Amino acid sequence: MSPCRSKPQVYSGCDDGSRSGRLRTGGRQIMCELAGDGVYLSQFVTGTSNGGRTAHPGGDRWRWESRIFGGAYDHAPAEERPVYGARRLPCRVGWHSGFRLTVEHLRRHPGYRGQEYVALGAEIAVDGLLDPRIIGAAAGTGRYDSQGLKKVRHCVARFGSSLAGEK
Repeated sequence: MSPCRSKPQVYSGCDDGSRSGRLRTGGRQIMCELAGDGVYLSQFVTGTSNGGRTAHPGGDRWRWESRIFGGAYDHAPAEERPVYGARRLPCRVGWHSGFRLTVEHLRRHPGYRGQEYVALGAEIAVDGLLDPRIIGAAAGTGRYDSQGLKKVRHCVARFGSSLAGEK
């Protein structure tokens, strides 16, 4: 069995109680699992998606995989389905310091994802700043559309600067 197909082990060294990370089915933060287990899991295992949540029998993702893999995994358990999206598995997984973006800088780029996401970013910002923790906290409130927050996150990733070396 390859390292990327091994059973995930319990890892609890990541939860700071903020619940700001994306959670998979079962409540564990996805990035904590990646860092602790070093195993890249499919959407069928995590129950999450960066787009539509269609990784279930009969869903769009399931039908697409059925077509491209010739039905080979149609009846396979989630843990045995193909894992892709990372290069040359097994892959080393690690943390980086993330990015942050000022609302001032965000306002310079309304054409990237749209003015409504600039406004959303400004609304959820803390002290004029956006970072993954802030976006995650906004998601945790349930008051904001997850697809809108995803587009704000795109802006932070595209125009933000590294937090490396900051205290």
